Amino acid sequence: MDLTQKQKSIFDGLLLSDAGLELPPRGVNARFNMTSKHLSFVEAAKSALAVFSWAETDERDIFDKRTKKIYHSCRIRSHVDQWLTEQYRRWYPNGKKIVPK
Repeated sequence: MDLTQKQKSIFDGLLLSDAGLELPPRGVNARFNMTSKHLSFVEAAKSALAVFSWAETDERDIFDKRTKKIYHSCRIRSHVDQWLTEQYRRWYPNGKKIVPK
């Protein structure tokens, strides 16, 4: 997968915040995921990283029993990819997220 330097910077920036990579227990390749309360933010991230194949954006309201409030949540998830698996190994060397050098 060929990402531009700008796309790589966006990708790393999102991972520095709340985005993440997941490698399913029996899976071969990893996927990217990100959640935000703002649909426009997740859609902008999806657009900036259009090189990935994306699943449908998931948008829902979630009731929090602790606060008794409803929170809006938007989630994007990519399809699995070998490049994301390489990034998973870079960001999660021991299965825990650690900022690479």
